[in-house]
Amino acid sequence: MASDPKARIEGGADATGHIYEWSVINESRTPIVQVKMHHHRATLFFGPDEWKIECENLVNVGVSTPWGECQATAPTGGGIAPGRRGAFRMQCAPTGTTRGRGTVIIRFADGTEAVVDGVELPRPESTGDRYIPLLGLGVIAGIYAIIHAARRNRAKPS
Repeated sequence: MASDPKARIEGGADATGHIYEWSVINESRTPIVQVKMHHHRATLFFGPDEWKIECENLVNVGVSTPWGECQATAPTGGGIAPGRRGAFRMQCAPTGTTRGRGTVIIRFADGTEAVVDGVELPRPESTGDRYIPLLGLGVIAGIYAIIHAARRNRAKPS
């Protein structure tokens, strides 16, 4: 990786956490021709118009792993010019993902790459993410049962 190629990525998930949108900003002197990012349970991926999109393990019937990688490649002679930005979008399955941080690899027309860390990407839910709402509901139901039993005991004649 050369020291000149630079790119910045802005954006991330919307309020639902299932639609991600990023702007890839070229801060280098050579066009960006490829963007690669990992995903967890992605269903769709879009890049700038006319870019070739390739994704592995999109959520679909028969997909055995929720992890994959999406890659967008500019058409020959195209790309994100220096000082310009390109829009990328990913849609994820409505369950099983949460916001996380990851790495995006940017390839430039001269063959060099830049690694952009800390980009908001879809990640798997932790066990806590999955079960805390259920646990909270159980606690509320337990408190209700205790209050209801106490009221019943007070209402009984001695």
